[in-house]
Amino acid sequence: MAELDPRHLAAVKRQVWAQFPELQGVEPEIASRPAPGAAGELLILTFQRQLPLPGGGTLRRLVRATVTPEGEIVKITSSR
Repeated sequence: MAELDPRHLAAVKRQVWAQFPELQGVEPEIASRPAPGAAGELLILTFQRQLPLPGGGTLRRLVRATVTPEGEIVKITSSR
């Protein structure tokens, strides 16, 4: 599995937290997958948190950041 430099990891976390402030402080789970059409891997950083709703329920907020081993964010997706 490819490793993500701690500086790159910190930069990705800052960008995700800036875009999704409700996930501030959440540490991501890191997984890897093969890069399509290329030799190498992409890293998937998954940020997840249960958020309280006004009616008393909860909402699971999930954000996935797809990142190269060099720290370049390829894509960010989120749940509703």
